[in-house]
Amino acid sequence: MALSESQIPPDAQHYLVCGTEDCKKNCQFYCNDCHQPMCEHCRDEHQKNKKTNNHEVVPYKQRKRPLPVEKCKIHPTRNIELLCEECQIPLCSKCTATKEHRGHAFTDLEFVFDEKVSLKCHEEIAKIRNYFDPVSQDLKKEIAGDVTEIKKIMEGIRTSMKAEAKSVKEMVDTITSDKIEQVNKIEQSLLETLINQNQQIDDYINSLNDLIKTFYANIMAFSESQIPPDAQHYLVCGIEDCEKNCQFYCNDCHHPMCEQCRDEHQKDKKTKNHEVVPYKQRKRPLPVEKCKIHPTRNIELLCEECQIPICSKCTATKEHRGHAFTDLEFVFDEKVSLKCHEEIAKIRNYFDPISQDLKKEIAGDVTEIKKIMEDIRTSMKAEAESVKKIVDTITSEKIEQVNKIEQSLLQTLNNQNQQIDDYINSLNDLIKRFYGYLSPSNIEQLTFALKSENFIIRPIPETSKPVLPVFTAGQHSKEDVAKLLGRITVPNTKPENRKIKPMETVSTQLKPTGKQRKQDREKSDVKQTLSLSSSVTKVREYTVPGVNGVYHMSLGKSGRLWVSDDIGNLVQINLQGKQLQKIQTSGGSGYHTVTQDGDLIYTDRDNKVINRITPDNTITEFIKTGVWRPLSIHSSHINGDLLVGMRKDGEGKVTRYNKTGTEMQSVQRDNKGQALYGGPLYITENINGDVCVSDYDNAVVLVDKSGQHRFSYTGQRSGYRPYGLCTDVLGHILVCDDRSEKVHILDQDGQFLSLLLTKQQGVYNPRSVCVDDENNLWVGQRNTNTVTVYKYLQ
Repeated sequence: MALSESQIPPDAQHYLVCGTEDCKKNCQFYCNDCHQPMCEHCRDEHQKNKKTNNHEVVPYKQRKRPLPVEKCKIHPTRNIELLCEECQIPLCSKCTATKEHRGHAFTDLEFVFDEKVSLKCHEEIAKIRNYFDPVSQDLKKEIAGDVTEIKKIMEGIRTSMKAEAKSVKEMVDTITSDKIEQVNKIEQSLLETLINQNQQIDDYINSLNDLIKTFYANIMAFSESQIPPDAQHYLVCGIEDCEKNCQFYCNDCHHPMCEQCRDEHQKDKKTKNHEVVPYKQRKRPLPVEKCKIHPTRNIELLCEECQIPICSKCTATKEHRGHAFTDLEFVFDEKVSLKCHEEIAKIRNYFDPISQDLKKEIAGDVTEIKKIMEDIRTSMKAEAESVKKIVDTITSEKIEQVNKIEQSLLQTLNNQNQQIDDYINSLNDLIKRFYGYLSPSNIEQLTFALKSENFIIRPIPETSKPVLPVFTAGQHSKEDVAKLLGRITVPNTKPENRKIKPMETVSTQLKPTGKQRKQDREKSDVKQTLSLSSSVTKVREYTVPGVNGVYHMSLGKSGRLWVSDDIGNLVQINLQGKQLQKIQTSGGSGYHTVTQDGDLIYTDRDNKVINRITPDNTITEFIKTGVWRPLSIHSSHINGDLLVGMRKDGEGKVTRYNKTGTEMQSVQRDNKGQALYGGPLYITENINGDVCVSDYDNAVVLVDKSGQHRFSYTGQRSGYRPYGLCTDVLGHILVCDDRSEKVHILDQDGQFLSLLLTKQQGVYNPRSVCVDDENNLWVGQRNTNTVTVYKYLQ
């Protein structure tokens, strides 16, 4: 039975193709006997053939549908000729009235076949023959062309490599000579630049000294109301060559003074009668000058609007009526005297130390440049000899690399070709299946053909063009061959300015060296991967000769360790436990430390001095602490500052010195005026700049780098007695508790984390701790000369 005109798309012949094998023309006719669509040419051939000349060939729209005739299993007298749209089940006309299908929509089965099977099959076959198969065949040709091209290119690369190797070896010696001459010129230019910078810094330091003299020439005293509560922390002694904090003032000399200079001033016969008072009680020596308009009155006010000094009577004149006035002495204090002292403090606490550090940095750069350039010359000469010997080997390796690349590319193309072959075979199988759908032998096959997933044509497999290697042949000029050798270049960019710490951080953190910056980056990388381990593991143990207990430890370079006991024995050992040297000191608790330069710094509490021992064992007196007894000391790993815990008359304080021994800061009381320390026995610094003190008054006291009290840790129960303490790369604070014989661990905000070591780990009377560069914890005990090393981070 033919389709009705309305069911055939107007351009059906434009996308249905002839069903004759190897013919891809548009179909126009249909053989009702063969059930095959045909083009005009194939119809003529079909009708000429003796076997088929009697077949009924009609226009495509008038074709018959070869549906099988099958009886309904429920109503055996009726043929199956409808499809239930809701149930998608073939049925007879009588089934439409049954309960299961009542109210459902039905479609003529022959119409369904034409709409959803026959037409779809011819469409998909047309797609395969007109698109999928031709495109697949073109891909196979393209892959074959890629194979030929790859073989040709790789052989050309091998030939070029062999020729280039021969030429390169002949030019190496000449190039090396030219490069060494270039190194010499660069070295000379860099050294000249550094010499000029050093002279520039010298001139700047001289200008600072001249500026200080100018400021002192203008300084007079302030009134008490303008003095900040902590003025002594940023105003320094006005006596030449003294840089201590000022506490007093000579009203006769108009000089601020520290405690020591005041004592010397009052002993001097010429000045012993001078009036020296606490700094806040000093007099203001403003000059007395008469008003030119009112000669009987002194000038003592400043007109804010006119910015003119006037007398009290001038305020009523027409020129100043309604204006605001300020006491001239207040103006002087506010804008001159205080400002001068502040600027002097900035120069001494910031500009001058930074400038001195810059000079040291420049000197270090000079030494480093000379060493680097000599190393470069030596390396270039050695490299030239090495290059000539290894060129042939390198060329051989590169040719082998070319062979492997070629093999890999060809294998990829072979796999792609096989993939296309498999796809073409699947298309042929799909055409056979579609032709099978066109002549179903029973209703079940028709039902199967109605499923849309059976008409899916897999996409053409994705294949990629090979990325061919590119060989850039050398031109055999000196510049090209030089690329095979090490080269020295100076970037054509503006040199980076040396970094200078901001003013507000100078008192607690000066500029770190390049080595320190490298260590900081390494510690930061380690910090991101470390955490507290669930258990503590003993790593090793040392016996320290020459001491009766381990009351304090200072780790130096190359793993060398300084250990002290309670009777003044200070011993240095190496990693094998061998004694390297021994010093007799006045003893103490945490009274020694090792600087970034490897110097040992230790306090002498009896003589109130701090001594330095350089690596060549030279002992020098470094800092005098006046009337304060230095008890503990720590060299900052952040900037090299020295933190010193001191005690006098039952009260303690922490003083910060820079690397040259200049006092930078003194912390003694909190914001409420309460004493922070009774006696700082041990001291250290955390990674954020916090200063941690194990105090005589049974607490760990922590202040930030500006001296503000953050917290005090007094243990987990009564009877807490803190001694040795240290910090680690994670900011933990580790504290020895001598009373409970445990090691506590806190976070950097003072939160108790755990008891890290107890008697169960064999720790009795822990007195000293430190952490090495490998993040191991070293523990010393007061009743034995054994040092035990533990792993506690993972």
